[in-house]
Amino acid sequence: MRKVTSILLTLLLLIPLVGCGVKEVQPDYPDAASFEEALDTGADMTGKIVRFTVNEVVPDSAFGYNIQAGEHLNFCSSSNPKVSAGDTITVEVTEVTSMMGSYIISYKMHSTEPAESTGSAEDTTTAEPQSVDFGIGDTWTVDGQWSLTITGVEETEDRNEYSEKSPAAVYIVTYKYENLGYKDQSGIMDGLFFDMDDGIVDSTGKMGYSYPGDVTMYAQEVPEGAYCEAQSCIGVDNTGAFTIHVTKYDGTGTKQEATFTVTP
Repeated sequence: MRKVTSILLTLLLLIPLVGCGVKEVQPDYPDAASFEEALDTGADMTGKIVRFTVNEVVPDSAFGYNIQAGEHLNFCSSSNPKVSAGDTITVEVTEVTSMMGSYIISYKMHSTEPAESTGSAEDTTTAEPQSVDFGIGDTWTVDGQWSLTITGVEETEDRNEYSEKSPAAVYIVTYKYENLGYKDQSGIMDGLFFDMDDGIVDSTGKMGYSYPGDVTMYAQEVPEGAYCEAQSCIGVDNTGAFTIHVTKYDGTGTKQEATFTVTP
């Protein structure tokens, strides 16, 4: 009996020692500045651990969810990182690409520390997205950012023999957008860009889709002070009036929304 008791006592003493052997992941770079400085020297950062504070999160960048930090750092992922500006996160770098003076960084998330809340709830104000309804010929204007107008919608009988879709109706949407001062926060896009083949809802509430039809005017990135006239081809499985829901983050990171109701 004494021998069994002695063994149990020894095991109990060992448990805390094992726990003490677990170490927190230590960053190779404790902040964005030191990490970016090392990148500028051409150092290989694959597998390095970096800890930094989030400046901004752009969910609809050309590279997916874009966590911006430092001067030119863009930590990009196809999945939602569920972080906000001010949070401190620790990641492992898997790949770095230099593009137009910025760094596009793929990563694996290790830990997240939410930003400390300051002030009372009464002092906190949150900018709400502006959602507005428009029709053909109406212009949606976001001051200092852009204007967008659907100038026409035309049904076409043309069908693409190589498409797997069998739409009840196919429409060519013609639209115009002008850059009133928009600049891409991430620095990846060279100007303002809109397409109109997402956010389509048909007359029954079913989602529409982009359709590979004939268009003659293509959307382009538009610099400040310029405009573009473009077309999108969309398909719906139910005929009748449909809506186009447009969502875009402006140059300040504020989500802007508008809905265009279209009656062919």
